[in-house]
Amino acid sequence: MNIVISVYGLIMFATGVVGLRKKLAISKVTLTIIDLLFILSIANLWITALIIDILISVLLIFLSISLYRDRLSSGLTLNMTHHILRLCIHLIFIYFLFR
Repeated sequence: MNIVISVYGLIMFATGVVGLRKKLAISKVTLTIIDLLFILSIANLWITALIIDILISVLLIFLSISLYRDRLSSGLTLNMTHHILRLCIHLIFIYFLFR
């Protein structure tokens, strides 16, 4: 599961870079969460510490909330199904991270 979360962190990092370049409504808080998630998920490939797993779990929950708030504050259409599905995926990641 560490590899899956690392790939997900890389995808989110690339999405954050593209969102920043195209001047999409992505906050600095969200970018910071994405960067920390990417760094910790890569570190978790080599260092297996419980504290890193806990931090990744917290960052995944914060990322779901932060992306929802960014979309809400941007004034664009809000697709609740998309955000609920993302939250469910993050919860599945957290569940299998501790197994």
